[in-house]
Amino acid sequence: MTEDKSKRQRIAPELRRAINEMKASHSVATIYPWPEMQVGDSVLFQAERGESLRLLRKRIAGSASTYGKVSGKTFTSKLMPKENGLRVWRTH
Repeated sequence: MTEDKSKRQRIAPELRRAINEMKASHSVATIYPWPEMQVGDSVLFQAERGESLRLLRKRIAGSASTYGKVSGKTFTSKLMPKENGLRVWRTH
């Protein structure tokens, strides 16, 4: 039990406050731009070298869907074969 207390003390107070605020607001951390997107915004994700469009869709659209369920926002996506990518729009 003493170890847990010492680990807590190593975290800076500002970071501890930010963590507590995130927990309280039930926000979702993401590496994608979903939180900043406004209705009508879109972003194109291009497949990385050797990545299939199907895998890209699974990874990106899945993340947008999960974020949307938690945040109440909605997104739609479309494969763009000519651009070797997937475009995601914020719709609501």
